Amino acid sequence: YQLPVTPDGNIHIENLGPIQVNALTIEQASDRIIGRLKSIYSGLSGPDRNTYAQITLGNARSIKVHIFGEVNLPGTFTISSFAKVFNVLYASGGPTINGSLRNIELLRDNKVVSVLDIYDFLMYGKQDNNVRLQDMDIIKVNPYISRIDITGEVKRPGLYELDEDETLIDVVSFAGGFSDKAYQKTMTVYRNTDTER
Repeated sequence: YQLPVTPDGNIHIENLGPIQVNALTIEQASDRIIGRLKSIYSGLSGPDRNTYAQITLGNARSIKVHIFGEVNLPGTFTISSFAKVFNVLYASGGPTINGSLRNIELLRDNKVVSVLDIYDFLMYGKQDNNVRLQDMDIIKVNPYISRIDITGEVKRPGLYELDEDETLIDVVSFAGGFSDKAYQKTMTVYRNTDTER
């Protein structure tokens, strides 16, 4: 069979009726479809199986997603329905110099459904909030609120963005910790100008 997915997310198999596959992974959809097929093909189950079924995806549908705010290429992107927030961020050239890496909002039906903090991925490899997108989703890249430039004997000197509850210790952690040449008993913090410490 070559079965299209209807706009309401179903496929129709003869003698089985509609099977809901919307928002399922290909593995979950396969399990659901084969589970239903077992009701009319007894050879699909049991120790003496002699019938087999394999589910593959022909063509993924496209969706439109909007991205705006502090991003290099704001606009509307047509992407695969399997795409996630990172895919659209990449396609749009990522946040600008004034864009936040820690406060990227996904809006759906006029509500914030997820807030992406790219540091979770960069520092810890987590992608919990890199969710799958739906048609007409909106990604909003907010401006950064506060950043700190760390130099000297740290492993990754650079400019780091801070959340409200984070401290200098967190910045040092973002910078990979102290280098082996660091003298850790004192640190100098400059505020606004080179003369104010």
